[in-house]
Order: sequence, then C-alpha cells, then structure tokens
Amino acid sequence: MKNLIAIDFDGVIRIDDKPAEYVYEALDELMVKYDLVIFTARNTKEVREWLVKHNFPKLYVTNIKPDGACAYIDDRAVKFTHWKEITEQF
Repeated sequence: MKNLIAIDFDGVIRIDDKPAEYVYEALDELMVKYDLVIFTARNTKEVREWLVKHNFPKLYVTNIKPDGACAYIDDRAVKFTHWKEITEQF
C-alpha cells in the first residue's frame, strides 16, 4: 500500500465552484506515488457527483479527516513548527 495523502475539497479541489487551477495535473502526478482521499464537511454524494461532472478520476470521498496520512492538504491549515511561532501567528 502507498502512503496516503488527504485532500480537502472546498478551497483546494474546488474554488468558486470550479476545479482549481492545475488540480488535474497535480492529482495525476500524486496518484502515481500516493493513495489519495478527499475529505469534506459537505454531503459526500454531492461531492462525488461534482467530481464526476468535472471529469476527475475516481477518488474516495469522506467526511472524516483520515488518521495516518503522510500529509493533509487543506486551505485553512497552519503548519506546526513550534508553539511559540504558532502563538505569534495569531
């Protein structure tokens, strides 16, 4: 089994109800080395339908951010380095 990358849907895959720029190319490249999963707070059936409508490869979609992924791609994430640095960001 390949390492897993978890990818947020809104703001990462979909921006303003359109596929994000270069998303198809990036997913194609990542899928060679990693298993990918899409996580979202949205209705997963609606997300799957949107992905099909926009010709995305078949991807697993879930409402749960998977444990054990080697990376999480999320437009609202904060990269942890050190707690002092985190508090300075806020």
